[in-house]
Amino acid sequence: MTPEEKIEYVKNQIEEVTKISPKGPVHIQLYSLAEYEEGPTLISRNEQKIIIKKLEEDRYVKNVFFQDDGVGVWLERVIKEKRKVVYETKKSKYSNKIKSVDNLLADIALRNECLNFFNHFGDIKELEDCCYEYGIQDDRTQEMVYLLEDLGFISVSYDYDDSWVGPQEVTINFNKKGISELFLDRIKGKNSIIKKQALEFIAQNIAGFNTFNELVNFLSDLGVQKSLLMPNTKWRMVNDVLNYYASCPLFKDQKMVFKIIEEAVHPLMHNGDKDRAEETRKKFNTFLEYDNFSLDDKGILWQGWDDGSGSLKWSNKDGVDFDDTLNSRIAVIYPEKMSELYVYWNELIKLTKFYFSNKEKQKEEINNLYFEIIGKVENLLDKAGCGGLKNQYQRPFRNMIGCELEVENKGWTEADLFVNLYNFLGEITEISLPVRQDIEATKGINADFFEKIKKYIEENTVKKIDPKEANQEPKKQEPIPFMLVNDIGIKGLEDGLKALAQNNKKADGPKFPYKLPAGTKWENIVIKFEDDNKVFIKAKQLEHYTNFKDMGFIGKGNNPEPSEAWVFLRVLSMAKITGEIAITDKEVRDKWKAQKGILGEGLQNYFSIDYDPFYPYNSSTEKIGKSYKIKLTLIPPEQKAPEEAEEKDEIKEYLAEQMPVKYEE
Repeated sequence: MTPEEKIEYVKNQIEEVTKISPKGPVHIQLYSLAEYEEGPTLISRNEQKIIIKKLEEDRYVKNVFFQDDGVGVWLERVIKEKRKVVYETKKSKYSNKIKSVDNLLADIALRNECLNFFNHFGDIKELEDCCYEYGIQDDRTQEMVYLLEDLGFISVSYDYDDSWVGPQEVTINFNKKGISELFLDRIKGKNSIIKKQALEFIAQNIAGFNTFNELVNFLSDLGVQKSLLMPNTKWRMVNDVLNYYASCPLFKDQKMVFKIIEEAVHPLMHNGDKDRAEETRKKFNTFLEYDNFSLDDKGILWQGWDDGSGSLKWSNKDGVDFDDTLNSRIAVIYPEKMSELYVYWNELIKLTKFYFSNKEKQKEEINNLYFEIIGKVENLLDKAGCGGLKNQYQRPFRNMIGCELEVENKGWTEADLFVNLYNFLGEITEISLPVRQDIEATKGINADFFEKIKKYIEENTVKKIDPKEANQEPKKQEPIPFMLVNDIGIKGLEDGLKALAQNNKKADGPKFPYKLPAGTKWENIVIKFEDDNKVFIKAKQLEHYTNFKDMGFIGKGNNPEPSEAWVFLRVLSMAKITGEIAITDKEVRDKWKAQKGILGEGLQNYFSIDYDPFYPYNSSTEKIGKSYKIKLTLIPPEQKAPEEAEEKDEIKEYLAEQMPVKYEE
């Protein structure tokens, strides 16, 4: 017999006796059971005793007493009298406000409680199709169980005794499909009309516009439910709101997402700054394009949907159709898409030039490279973000090999072809100037492709030799004439040595005392001001304490103070947004422009990093508006309390920004 069969045998013995006398003690004789007379024992008397003791622990029997003869046992069967309670259809105290799953998801606090309840049992999708015992500890837990039962997420059996003291045990069966699809998937944003990551980026940007209380007022004025506006970090609160409405099944609820995004790009949300509002619109479009959403130049959000014809139809939150899909694309320009297009078109020009210079040695592989470039170009033009350039685009030729015949057939010369190619490159840059960071990102992501082109060009370049030089013997190198000067120098080298000394002057200047790890970028460097003159530097795992003198930022005079470039670095560390400052006064801006150049050169020399530590002054994907923004992380020195500090207004504003904001209901 298996252990399970032995337990079942003992239970059957008890059940047979207790059927006659269900209440009170009963007597059972324990005998060993053999398969047949004098055959092997199936279950011994001792095994039966052990099983009865275990059943007593499990509250299946009670008051167990084994007789001294070792054969008889007295016991009582524990009988659970199930209490059947008749409830109204809605038992939970939350019934008045939570009538559907949508209502539950809109109440962040209650939603999180339900989530914690489910997490108690692990991954709901992985649960087996069986019942689970659960102890109800308090009234609040009881209300939660009632609520989930009301919503159809669980079914509950209440089988505890009236006399039971302590946690009340209930048996729960889960509606796994309902919980997963209607509740958990909605929280994760799986059914959202806009991807979860895009909503997070938008929420983070909106959170930077105002204080917490101002954001609460902004969302409340738009009609967002108060239960969604729970105290949290600013961006998480905004993200909860966007995620809830974007995941709602009904379009009337989804319209709130349109309203929030449209209001967020209105100039009034940016203190009337139209340029900043426009930059925000463009940035949002980079997040929204992946779900066929686009903000036009008037700040209206359009949603693209497939009407079955293979092209997109566009409509806004009011259901108004935007019939001209091409115009809706023209209204959208994504700088990073334009930079990517610029890179590939430049590569096409380079490959075409190479072909015309080396036609006699080309293989079919050059056609494949051409088709790959054209595929990437046309894929970009087919999507929103290229300013309607698809209208002006024509594929240069059908094949790279033999393209000179196509050119000739058009009545063009080779020069005409390149004029045409460069004209389209000019159209690209006229719409949007390429951004260095985007160019580098494109080349980095597609490094294998660009390396393949480079390798092909290197291996298939025809080396041309001048016929005149081919028959000439190589010239012997003439000795370099020189003359000793005072027996210690060489005339003719003096000027060269001076030039070398001048060129190496910067290299001999102050340097970071450690060699930076390969690939170190400005973004990997942190400078923390200990006071006005001393700093702590951290570059990846390297750390160093230094000051303005040791970094080479020394002013003029016998007892030099820090240079103006060092002062500019200090000002940048104290700006509202650390590391970035916008200056409206032209004279002041021109002065700081000069210091920015000196500071950038000094930092490049000190850290031996050969590119500018500042972002471009004009707007870019890294910042909005015209400003000086440094790529390093700058941390200001610890400040006194605002009322004691005698700092510039800018510093006081910085401190004010750091003060906690009290949430008001």
